[in-house]
Parts: sequence; structure tokens; C-alpha cells
Amino acid sequence: MADGTGYAWEADEGLAAGAPPLRRSTRRMMDEDDGPPRDDVFASLSLADCFAAQQRPARWTIKKWLPEAGLVALFGPSNAFKSFAAIDMALCVAHGLDWHGHAAVRAPVLYLALEGSDGVIRQRVPGWHRHHGLEATDPPFRVIEVPVILSRLPDAEKLERTAMAAFGRPPGLIVVDVLKRAMDGTDSSDEDVAKLLESCRRVFSRAVILFITHSGWGDGSRIRGSSDLWGSFDTRLMAAGDKESRRVTITVERHKDADSGAAISFDLVTVETGMADDEGAPVTTLVPEMAEDQRPAKQPATMNARQKLGLDILRDCVIKEGAPPPSHVGFPRGVTVVTVDSWKAELRSRGVLNPDGNPREEFRRLKDALLEKKIIAIRESFVWIP
Repeated sequence: MADGTGYAWEADEGLAAGAPPLRRSTRRMMDEDDGPPRDDVFASLSLADCFAAQQRPARWTIKKWLPEAGLVALFGPSNAFKSFAAIDMALCVAHGLDWHGHAAVRAPVLYLALEGSDGVIRQRVPGWHRHHGLEATDPPFRVIEVPVILSRLPDAEKLERTAMAAFGRPPGLIVVDVLKRAMDGTDSSDEDVAKLLESCRRVFSRAVILFITHSGWGDGSRIRGSSDLWGSFDTRLMAAGDKESRRVTITVERHKDADSGAAISFDLVTVETGMADDEGAPVTTLVPEMAEDQRPAKQPATMNARQKLGLDILRDCVIKEGAPPPSHVGFPRGVTVVTVDSWKAELRSRGVLNPDGNPREEFRRLKDALLEKKIIAIRESFVWIP
């Protein structure tokens, strides 16, 4: 290496002499055991490393909507229901529930209610849980209502310690409601924005941070503020809401490393929060439900005679013994359930399960076939018909 041409030249000389190809990167050179680690070079990746990285599948917090990690903006004009959509996303992640048909990975969530925290704490979060029958659960979800300035490194580090104290591990999702309240200075200053981005990336490199912010004055197609801020988001979600119809459409304006353009519409339904006002009238809030015209049409599932009989017997069980599910388990709203054992006993009593054969295996095959076709649903020891 005396001529200054470096490691690549040595590899080329080896190939010319008939040696096998050398496929090691600077990263591997730095990790080798034949000497102390080198800190005078940057880690680099070879072509082999790049191909190896392809073996890792794309990962999401909410599939096709929130990446596994990175910075996300949810932007739109005032009264576009941005916070309602963000709370819906955050609570689906905290509970590990699909977000309107899109798989969500369960993870600890911090919600920074830096603007209008009282409505978040007393109405929106309780109302969402009542609507979904999850009042008795304890998800890894915490609301922060005190000021947090993420552009200050000590505040970002304190927020990480808060998550560790609450969950025993770092947060997977942080919702910042709203961006301008989480930084010093102004979102129009490149210098002020740079401090915010640097602090977040340094402390929360493995989390996804969802910033709620407003669209620009006179240009609803982009966020308000610095052009550096606009270009720094890994994902940008645009909210277009209609206050009169209470409908909001969320569009993937940009994914840095995935297809963009997906859109989903929600109707905001009114639900009770469990509170009453000073005259005794119930206090309500809004919860997003996928718009009826957005829901995929159900295709009738094909069943053999045995599966049809098993389903008919389950329907009879529901009519005779059905009851609301226990609130602590987290069932879809409005379902009627029976125990799996009750259904199994009825199948046995009607001769559907052969006592002289292998009734346990017969029941397993019948149950799994109906589950696979999404004709029935089971959670814990309860079964119901969706």
C-alpha cells in the first residue's frame, strides 16, 4: 500500500495472480481479531454487503403507512382531523391491532400532547378505548402533557429515560402533537430545524417519530416551514378533512424507500367518553372508522358440507348461549361470543365429532378451516362469527 492506491489495488493484484476474489468490507476489517479496532477509517459496505442487506425484509410499524423507524410528517390544514387519525394510529400500535386492515407491530408509544392536552387525556383516548371495548386494558401507551423541547438534546434524552421507566425499553413510536411546540425557534428557520432533526435522530434512531403539523400558507400540498424540514421526512402523510361531513382522507404523499400514493378515507363517528357535563349530558368525542365505500367487498367463502354444519351449530350456540365478551380482552365492538368449549361440546353431542375416532383432531381441522376462511374468529377461549 506504499503507493497510496489502497486495499482495492491489493485485491486487483491478487485476482491477477489467480487468487480467489476477496469479499470483505472496511467494516469487516475493523472487526477482525488480528489487531485492535481501527477508528481512523469510516465503516464501508461492499457489494456483497449490499446484496446481503436485501435479505432483510422491509419492516413497518404500520404496514405501508408508518416505517419501522424514521421521521414522519402528518400534515394538513386546521380542522382536518389530523390528531384523531394520529391517536388512532398510535393506539393501534400500542395494542398491536391492525390499523384498518394494515398490520401493526405492537410497540411502546409516547404521545406528546403539546397542544390541547386536556381533550386528548379526558376525551379522545378514553373515547377510543370505549368504542373498541378496551377500557380494562393497560397498553404500553403514555401521554406527555408537559412541555418537551426535542430540539434540546437533554429533553430528548429525558424523554428516552421516561420511556425506559414506563415500559422497560425505548419507545417504538413517538407522536408529536404538534411539531412547532417541540422545538426552539421557528419551523421556518433552517438552523432551528437542523437542531430538532439532529436531536431526534441521535436519540431515537430506532423509533418512528410522527410529527403533526400544518400545511403551508397558500400551498396545501406541502408542510409549513423550512424546505430542509420538508425534505427530511422519510414519510409524508397528507390529511384532507371536511368538517361538515366529518370525513378525512390520508394520502401517502411520499415514502422515501417504498411506493407512494396510497390513500384511505375515514368517517369520524361520535362516541361517548364516559364523562358527563355539568348538566348531566354525556360528553362525546370522535373516532375514525373506515368509510363504508372504502371497505373491500366480502367474497363468499366456499365451505364443504362438514364446515357448513359446524358453522350452523356455532350459530345455534350463539343464539342460545351468546353473551357480550369480557371487556378486558379487547374484542371488536358489538360482537356476541360463546366459549370454544361450548361449541365443541355441541358438535360432539350432535355427532359431528366421532367419539370412536379422534374428536380432538377432527375439531382442530374444522376450527382451523373456518378460521383460515375468516368465517369465524377466536380470541383467548371465545369464538364468534364476524
